[in-house]
Amino acid sequence: SQNPYRDYYIWLAPETIASQNLTIREKTSDSLLSNPWHSLGDPQGEKYYGMFWSGMPDLNFNNPKVQREIFDIAKFWIETGVDGFRLDAAKHIYPPWEGVLKNHDFWEAFRSELEQYKPDLYLVGEVWATPEKIAPYFEGIKANFNFSLTTALQQLWSRGEDADLISFLVNIYQCYQKEDGYFIDVTFSGNHDLDRIGSVLKGDIQQIKAVAGLLLTLPGQPCLYYGEEIGMLGEKEDLYKREPFLWSGEVSFKGQTTWLEPQYSTPAHIESLEIQLTNPDSLYHYYKKLINLRNQEEALHPISPVNLLQVEHLGVDMIAFIRTHIRGDLLVVQHVGRSVQSVARKTIKRRLGILIFTSTAEIELDTLYLRMPPYSLCVIKLEDTDV
Repeated sequence: SQNPYRDYYIWLAPETIASQNLTIREKTSDSLLSNPWHSLGDPQGEKYYGMFWSGMPDLNFNNPKVQREIFDIAKFWIETGVDGFRLDAAKHIYPPWEGVLKNHDFWEAFRSELEQYKPDLYLVGEVWATPEKIAPYFEGIKANFNFSLTTALQQLWSRGEDADLISFLVNIYQCYQKEDGYFIDVTFSGNHDLDRIGSVLKGDIQQIKAVAGLLLTLPGQPCLYYGEEIGMLGEKEDLYKREPFLWSGEVSFKGQTTWLEPQYSTPAHIESLEIQLTNPDSLYHYYKKLINLRNQEEALHPISPVNLLQVEHLGVDMIAFIRTHIRGDLLVVQHVGRSVQSVARKTIKRRLGILIFTSTAEIELDTLYLRMPPYSLCVIKLEDTDV
């Protein structure tokens, strides 16, 4: 109890924990631990709070010395040339019984403090929660991961047709805008905590390409988890969601890491980058084409476009939306079904121009119809102005 760092952590007596009904915490998507209190051996002594596990005690941010330490650590890395930080578990700065407002205030103070040293500091928050709970964090954290969109992308086929994905995203943006007029929505189809999108879609390259097509044409700031570009697999234990990148089918390949014996992303299950580089139709090359498209087309650039994303309903299995821009609007259509679809031009409210991107040469746009094979993507210039 005399240790000068004891108050850097959260301690409570067993009777206090029981009397305040703090013994059990509500499980969250980022921690399934229900009993967050841990003993150092004395069952009658005070217990420390660690909501992830006993080896990761939570810091006591009510202690000004702790806050100063965190600010100084971040300042140190800024001075070494770091441009920003990914803020893990950003909603867990303070324990839940102290309320979320203190979390919001902390991140505002964090941002204010560090922007004195680096005005263009980039912060991205991992607030694994609903849009309503994420929204207030934008005041302190410039960018936040969109977990709701990720879940929707991963469940596209397990839920069947999903023509409302864009309306769903527009509603999220409206929710964000109520809290902060400007926000950076960081979109992603998977990360180190989630089953890899390749495994979710059972290695179906066409479906994986469809998810990539949506991720890289929708608004936001897309974030790619390493290995997605070659369709890496991984599920269940976290370790196997983080297997070594498969550079080559040869273990002796220079640069191939071997820190873990992979169970999912092996040459028997996926094509290595070395193989995909030689195939112009590979998933890797498709990601490159999508990134080039996004870089070239100004209508695909805005990352906070509450009023620059419009829903276009073209029927079952067709996810369609318009990205508006002062220099010209784009219609994006991602087919997510298993059969060829034909859309009559007259059902599209806007006047279509030329196809500027197609995922396959089999896509056809004539005077009457837009025909798209399964899982294909097209981007069309719109000739008229928005009405």
